[in-house]
Amino acid sequence: MAEENLFKNEDKALYLFVDAETNGLYGTFLSVAMILTDSEGNKLESCYIGRKEPEKLVTNSWVRENVLPYMGTYEEYDDEESLLERAWSFWKKHAENTYVITDIMHPIESCLFSRCVISDKASREFQGPFPMLDLSSMLYAIGIDPLKAREELAEPEEKGRIHNALYDAAMTLAVWKKYILHGQRER
Repeated sequence: MAEENLFKNEDKALYLFVDAETNGLYGTFLSVAMILTDSEGNKLESCYIGRKEPEKLVTNSWVRENVLPYMGTYEEYDDEESLLERAWSFWKKHAENTYVITDIMHPIESCLFSRCVISDKASREFQGPFPMLDLSSMLYAIGIDPLKAREELAEPEEKGRIHNALYDAAMTLAVWKKYILHGQRER
């Protein structure tokens, strides 16, 4: 019996790097960034979306200090439902042969896709990303400190933007390229 390959056609695989910010770890979604790349890590498309007037939504003091000042400019949505629908439509547009990669999947990015599926469970139940890949866990498994890997690639002036979803998705892509994509070739 031939062994079935769990993974998608690697030569044609796409990668969707996702990061989101919320009002606390389990709160309402404030922003979502997605960067689509080819198998070589070349950017093909991206979106950066967020809630209109997020300062009115934030009750968490840590988020007020560490996220709000760094959110920057994004495509605005009036409510969370619209924001999640836009994130879902971006995913669905590229879902075929695409892996989703996050820095740390739980709880925020896993909740993002769960909430998108639950909003229309009857038609979306089996359409969420599988597998979702957690970059920090992969790095840890090969003996690399995920926090040091990020710090190593961040420019000094960028260190304060660490909780901007678009910056974080781009940093996840950079770490992926250096340690996983290029590191794989060196092994």
